[in-house]
Amino acid sequence: DGHTTRLSTDGKKIKDESTGIDRRTKWDGGKLVSEVNGLGRGKITETYSVDADAKQLRVKLDVDGPRKTTQTRVYDLDAK
Repeated sequence: DGHTTRLSTDGKKIKDESTGIDRRTKWDGGKLVSEVNGLGRGKITETYSVDADAKQLRVKLDVDGPRKTTQTRVYDLDAK
């Protein structure tokens, strides 16, 4: 859909001035963890990991606020 997200993997905060959303991203072992603030009450954590055997990218979304939720998206490698 043309949506892009800028991640800086050194743990420094990146703020989107147009939306007021800020994000801090760092490596945690073999996973890329991004903490998002400014979307209301609470914090969102996105964790990106690769399953090399299954050839998948997994993105786990944890919402820590009044309504705690977890969602996982799985992207398969295109066989082309």
